[in-house]
Amino acid sequence: MINNNLDTQKISKDFKSNKAIRIDNFLDVDYANDLHNFFSKEMPKDWWSLSTWPKRPGWEDEVTDNIRLEDNPDTKAAIAYKKVIADDAFQRGEFSYSFKRTLDDHVDHCECKECKLRSFLSSSDVIKFINKITKSDVTESGTLFASLYEEGDFLSIHHDGPNGKIGFVYNLCPGWRADWGGLLHTLDDEEISVTKTYVPGFNTLTLFDSSQETGYPHYVSHVLNKDAKRISFTGWYK
Repeated sequence: MINNNLDTQKISKDFKSNKAIRIDNFLDVDYANDLHNFFSKEMPKDWWSLSTWPKRPGWEDEVTDNIRLEDNPDTKAAIAYKKVIADDAFQRGEFSYSFKRTLDDHVDHCECKECKLRSFLSSSDVIKFINKITKSDVTESGTLFASLYEEGDFLSIHHDGPNGKIGFVYNLCPGWRADWGGLLHTLDDEEISVTKTYVPGFNTLTLFDSSQETGYPHYVSHVLNKDAKRISFTGWYK
């Protein structure tokens, strides 16, 4: 499913120079369209969970603070509360985030399109491709999930070091405008100057060095458009 016309030699050279690269037309376009249709229209709404940081009081012993997007008053109230906690932390300059994600909690051997995509991205063919581009000698995928950023969602400055050597974002965002926000920004080591900005696109794969020793700190800016849906599949390789 990887586009056979990619100039992997040039892409690898660019990655070596910049420690990050955006690859346009990564997958077969028909497959990419099918994925976009699934995540934007077909997938049940309650497969998305709102993930936020900091965690709500009382959730300190939980690994994450995720709540499924169910259509009932209690869930809506909890979602609003979680967003306030994340926004307040952001205003204080603390690490924080608010976005929707999927959870890898399907039954074994699930044949849904999300699970098939996760299996494909974990396959030996994709890992060989990642190593050909990055020369990073990754051997396996880490956490992989679909993400959805809507109005007000964001991810503040952080470093992915503990998660893996190579981070990736596969975007499914046709017609995205830079002034809608939701941009991936990499920073210098002092976390002062933006070194590169990646506007979400359609069928684009962004790879970046996420190792603790050499990787860039980065963040995703707040989505500002009330109707925009920044749909991606993201994760790490170890």
